Amino acid sequence: MNVTDSANVSVLHVCFEKDIENSKQDLTATDWGYVGFDMFLALGMSFGNGLIIFIMVRVRKLRTISNYLIMQLAISDFVLGLTLVYQVAIIIDRSLVVGPTLCALRYATMLLPGSASLFGLLAISIDRYLAIMDPFRYQRIQTMRHFAAYAIGVWVPAVIVGIVIPMAWHKRCPTECDLVLAFTRGYLLYLLTPVFTAITLPLTLLCVHVLIKAKQQLRSIVDSEVVPPGKESPTYIKGQFKILKAGLVVIATFYVGWLPFFLILSIQVYTGNLQDTTLGLCRSFSMGLIGMNSMTNPLIYGYRLPDLKLELRKLFRMSNNDVVPFRETEITTASH
Repeated sequence: MNVTDSANVSVLHVCFEKDIENSKQDLTATDWGYVGFDMFLALGMSFGNGLIIFIMVRVRKLRTISNYLIMQLAISDFVLGLTLVYQVAIIIDRSLVVGPTLCALRYATMLLPGSASLFGLLAISIDRYLAIMDPFRYQRIQTMRHFAAYAIGVWVPAVIVGIVIPMAWHKRCPTECDLVLAFTRGYLLYLLTPVFTAITLPLTLLCVHVLIKAKQQLRSIVDSEVVPPGKESPTYIKGQFKILKAGLVVIATFYVGWLPFFLILSIQVYTGNLQDTTLGLCRSFSMGLIGMNSMTNPLIYGYRLPDLKLELRKLFRMSNNDVVPFRETEITTASH
């Protein structure tokens, strides 16, 4: 080993001293508890969301823009489930994160699907807005080109916020591979938490606005003996309203899972209590809520979306007597 190599090893030992020390110790009962819980979440998230993806790809009548947007959420949750396997490996062997790039990668793999979920929910809200507020135009734009625009709007910013910037904007010599210590305060203070706030606030307002308008529109059509000019049929509005309610439930559970994490993260970053043990434990617990949210989403899709519920019952050979399917215009490859 030459002088340069010796110097590099010395720097690593200084920078990741706590991680290297922990890697030399045996796992505690608490560590094995984290391993078991994370593997449970990983299996649940991968199986549930993988099943949703499989059905939506396999069944032709489910190929609508609304369902493809739901599938994007399932994909992001599926990816998050796969990354938990990597997190489990890190718990077992802390030396896997010894190095600034490896440490940044640990959290970037979680930030990517999280960012995709956030932008995906915004895309669903915009889609519901168009479906409820302008149904005639909405049916004309049910094309793959329209869906491609949604997909680009979801995954491009997710990759930038979740992968590109974190891998470039991280500390070179953190004392420990922890989220608030591994990345610069500028990234956490001026990008990560502001992006979450900037998306969730308009997302909430848009959802409330669409829900109110949908109820008003449905009430006006149902109370009328004939369909007013410029309005769609009650069947169409009721079907879109069901999809809207499913989206709102998913958004609500997203808030339950992710809001505590970002609140605790904001407290740590804005107050400067980066190494507070209590806040660190609370943040670790909140990450468990994120996993539970991603694991329960497939249950929401299967319960709230009639056509998907019907296909799931067919797959598991269950009775379909209580399921009323809703047919939405299938995506075509034509452009308008």
